[in-house]
Amino acid sequence: MKGKILSLFFVFTVLLLSLVGCKKDSNNPVNTNDQFTLTQEEKQQIINTNNEISASADSLMDSDDPIQKFSQMLSYYKNLPGVENAWVTNQGLFIRYKKGGVISYNLGSDVVVPPYDNNIYKLQKSTSISGTNELIGNTKACLINQQYNDDSRQYCKDVINELNSFFTSNNYAVTIKNGAEVNLDFIAHDLKDFGAIFYISHGCYDGTNTWICTGEEGSADDLLQNHFNEWHNKEISLGTVKEGRWLWGLIKKSVTYYNFSENYIKDSYKDDDFPHSLIYLVACQGLKSNELADAFHSKGAAVVAGWDETNCLGQSTGKLLFEAMLGGKDLKDAFDDLPAESKISTCEVSQGANLIYIPSSGGTVQLVNPVAAYLHIDEPINGQSYSERTISLDGYLINGSTISNGTVELNGVTTVLVYSGINFSQPLELNRGINIVKIGCNGILQSGEKVHVDSTISFNGDFPVLDLWTELRWNTNYSDVDFHLLPPNSTINDLWTSKDCFFFNKSTSWGGELDVDDIDGYGPEHITIPGFSTSGTYRLFVNYYDDHDAGASDASVTVSVKDGTMQHFGPYHLENDGGVNHGDGDLWEVCTISFPSGQITPVNKYYFLGSLAKGNLIKGKR
Repeated sequence: MKGKILSLFFVFTVLLLSLVGCKKDSNNPVNTNDQFTLTQEEKQQIINTNNEISASADSLMDSDDPIQKFSQMLSYYKNLPGVENAWVTNQGLFIRYKKGGVISYNLGSDVVVPPYDNNIYKLQKSTSISGTNELIGNTKACLINQQYNDDSRQYCKDVINELNSFFTSNNYAVTIKNGAEVNLDFIAHDLKDFGAIFYISHGCYDGTNTWICTGEEGSADDLLQNHFNEWHNKEISLGTVKEGRWLWGLIKKSVTYYNFSENYIKDSYKDDDFPHSLIYLVACQGLKSNELADAFHSKGAAVVAGWDETNCLGQSTGKLLFEAMLGGKDLKDAFDDLPAESKISTCEVSQGANLIYIPSSGGTVQLVNPVAAYLHIDEPINGQSYSERTISLDGYLINGSTISNGTVELNGVTTVLVYSGINFSQPLELNRGINIVKIGCNGILQSGEKVHVDSTISFNGDFPVLDLWTELRWNTNYSDVDFHLLPPNSTINDLWTSKDCFFFNKSTSWGGELDVDDIDGYGPEHITIPGFSTSGTYRLFVNYYDDHDAGASDASVTVSVKDGTMQHFGPYHLENDGGVNHGDGDLWEVCTISFPSGQITPVNKYYFLGSLAKGNLIKGKR
């Protein structure tokens, strides 16, 4: 009897130990690496080495070229006690510890508000949602802002607030998670509750795993004490980023967060846990590898959208994408309707970051049922030929109650749609030859339904080639940003004089012409030279004349010579307007253009005007 009791006790003990050893998903096999342990001496060695590397890396992250500095230090890092390997990507420094996992130092990216994002929305309630096979699994949306505590990223908070309006106006139950609320426990257990997930965070790909930043701060000591198995199994890591903090001005602060990989999702959830979800990742390199998207998809998510490289447009583009989908578009159509500029982010990496979604079959996913809506375009007429370089775009939303916002993309360059009620009207500056204009419009029909509708028109410009075409756009309403072009043999002191092509001298003796002086927001403004008469180097500038209390603005410039390839410059961050003297505001030299060669040379130089801006010049008058 005692033998039977002992045998039963042994079996019970083994079963109990196996259950205790199981991880978050009891349906997945237990990883035998979970039994791996470190001695106290090994733990202390990792902590000491991490402290040494962190002190060095934190300093290098503030240098002019952190990637180069990290590369110069690699051999030193690799030879430190407890380090298995160290390597550098375009996103930062990665350290893998012996018998452990990865700790990284992530450079992150800027947040850019493009000039076609006007941030003015007037939303009303849309139609109720009824089930079809293509709709996501439920009408619960989770809006995540891991960067909530970064004081330099107010725009991220604006995006979350606008998305909240989008979703609630379409009868979605919205949950918002900010900062430290986005912790490992939330990632491991609660993401499966939502049909739509919009996730703002830092991210990186280390060559093997994709890492998405949480808002939970961590340390090497806590990592070893409480999360060693997940760290060793490449499910979580630590990542240090620089964030802005207001302390008598904006300063940078190093913050270390827990990151999770595709392995964490695989080990945390059962198959079909996610309700046919749509997941959008702002994170840099979130979809550089398919692994993270595949992990979500294997757990029931319908599709994951995000970026294959370091990007600065993820917040703005995601907002446009979700707004179009909440206007009745499926993912593929909403993706196709996005401005071309919004789908390739070139401000961080030279090859650009691409917006993609995985799997491709997920393009049929919808947030709401489709709504039939159409635009009527009076001008321009599809297939027509125009002999005038400047024409008017005119039209209206058929059966509309109001237009909420929209964009106009002309030959790949996008500006804000100018509208009143259901009507829109604005000038278009054409190229010679084929021109393509695409209007994307969000609005409300007379039936009360919220819609997204687009229309594309192709037509011909029949006039001589311009020697020089330039365009200025910026991203704040009511503000006044100015364009300036100086002819050869000019100095910066010739700005705001009769030599300068600018708002008070729109048509110059040497051939420069400014089409319009936009004093209340967005642009575009164009300076052109139909035919150059003076050989030499021309200098192109942007000046923040008057913010009209709109605050800082970001300006973008496009330049083309003889209808050739368009070169894009910026965005240029304009912080200070001219105040009383107007022209004393921030001044950027964008590029130079040399004739007769047509060579465009980037300059990207900032000038502090100070005494250059003379109050008695005509620049001070409108």
